[in-house]
Amino acid sequence: MREFITSTYLVVFFCINLASQESEFLDGKIITRKGDTLKGQIKVQNRFRSFNKIIYLDNEGNEKKVAVDSIKSYERGKEFFETLIINSKLFVLAKRIILGPNMTLYYRNEATEVFPGLLDMDGVLPKVLNNEYRYKYLKDKNNNVITLSFTRRAGETPFKDIVEKLNSKPLHKNKSLKRFLSEYPNIIKKIEAKQITKIEEVVVE
Repeated sequence: MREFITSTYLVVFFCINLASQESEFLDGKIITRKGDTLKGQIKVQNRFRSFNKIIYLDNEGNEKKVAVDSIKSYERGKEFFETLIINSKLFVLAKRIILGPNMTLYYRNEATEVFPGLLDMDGVLPKVLNNEYRYKYLKDKNNNVITLSFTRRAGETPFKDIVEKLNSKPLHKNKSLKRFLSEYPNIIKKIEAKQITKIEEVVVE
């Protein structure tokens, strides 16, 4: 009985904590693609909405929304998000992880709902499943960007496996990464010698 009460308390505490985070605002600023700077407090949101829905309080305390496709970058507390240009045509809002001397590492979370559309044995439609995606991007000092990894994840059958495919091979076998790093021969040598085995080591080199 005591274990049940403790478990219930932890679940309630987690929900309250999550709700409080969703209602929290932190000092920050937004820079639009037009070059305008919006200063105020930006709402703290979950790992998906932070890339898709920007809400902030202006200096007068008014809550406003900003379209993601109009943002060049935004800061929220100590976090920094930036719109990356991939293949000269795809604009992606991503969060900065590591800022290095010549390169910067970013990531982005996405989620899509999957509805199987099949009745179970009792004739009831199953609930919607969520596929979660995480992308990593590497940007050099010339603003060239390469997609480093892609993760597909869902906690429900039949999408329960974690799959990492796109460019997730060992660095010394990643030809796309080596082409991207063609201006940094010393880094390529260390990768081929397996002195550098993680992308985080490339960024800070």
